[in-house]
Amino acid sequence: MDSHPSDTISIPRGNAPEEYVASRTIIKSASVKVMLSYNYNHFESSMTLENPMGVTLEEIDEARKNLNRLNNKAIKQYKEAKEAADRREQSAYLRAEFKAQCERILKKPEEERTAEQKAQLKQYQDEDWENQFDFDYDFEDDDEDWAPWGQTIERSVGE
Repeated sequence: MDSHPSDTISIPRGNAPEEYVASRTIIKSASVKVMLSYNYNHFESSMTLENPMGVTLEEIDEARKNLNRLNNKAIKQYKEAKEAADRREQSAYLRAEFKAQCERILKKPEEERTAEQKAQLKQYQDEDWENQFDFDYDFEDDDEDWAPWGQTIERSVGE
């Protein structure tokens, strides 16, 4: 939190002599920075608050909390993206394995197939069975109403 000497004003207390005049520091601007580490990655956010009438400690603390929430959201999205990347790497193997399992099941007489095997065959015979192995992720916001400072996020069509 930055405080500048020029941000100090004197507030007279009644008719007290000048030597008894108390002063109160008004913080006109403050910088807040939050850094979190997760899995050898660093997520850092910073914000500057400015108000000529003064910034309260509560406002500064609320800014810190909002930045922490923002970093937590970044970590959550990082985890989801990492999982999607891992699944994408395995998708070719999973597709081939699923197809091989279905071909083995097809060789069994129908009356010997379990309910799970029948469900898997039904899924295999569906035209878009391979879609279950598509793992795209582009840091989508699944919580579109997320607005850390209480404002409403408005989006126009086509954004």
